[in-house]
Amino acid sequence: RAAVGALIRQRGTAGVPLLIEQLNGSDPQAHGMALLLLQEMPGTAVTTAVASQLPKMAPEAQERTIAVLADRGDGAAAAAIRAAEADQSEVALGLAARFE
Repeated sequence: RAAVGALIRQRGTAGVPLLIEQLNGSDPQAHGMALLLLQEMPGTAVTTAVASQLPKMAPEAQERTIAVLADRGDGAAAAAIRAAEADQSEVALGLAARFE
């Protein structure tokens, strides 16, 4: 996992597909590592790419990812969080309000 994290950091924006792979995976530790990296990686492109994957994530993973996206404060995540709100995710309902 550490090697994957280092690779994502090294690649920067080019590492986003690998970051998304870790977020969508079934390994909770890899997901946690990816969330930490998501907090660190700058840019709207990163936010948009990850937000587009929310519908594909398991509910628990989706909620943790939404929380990190909301903390990024990037309005590019707002539409994806509102779409999750339509699915009645409690976390999404609370976090979508940050963008209003």
